[in-house]
Amino acid sequence: MTAMIGQQAFHSIPAAQRAGHAVTDLVQALHELALATGTRRTVLLSCGFEEDLKLAASCPSLDVICAGHCHSDRYGPVRVGDTLVVKGRDDCEA
Repeated sequence: MTAMIGQQAFHSIPAAQRAGHAVTDLVQALHELALATGTRRTVLLSCGFEEDLKLAASCPSLDVICAGHCHSDRYGPVRVGDTLVVKGRDDCEA
């Protein structure tokens, strides 16, 4: 299981709190992680349902993507190839 935040979320963190960290290409990082760990099942925790759908198409090695709070009107589950993208309701919007 791994987690990520998008570029927009990263840049919303005050610069002093993200010193020494950088945005990387997520697709490349996920492929490298899969090769390095030899995992057979991968679950990704993220925060952007629409972006997760694109990510699922780019990273077929992901089994499940769980989108977090992202203000999307769409919920899922949605299957993209062999990847299941899920997102629950954002309760604070109820």
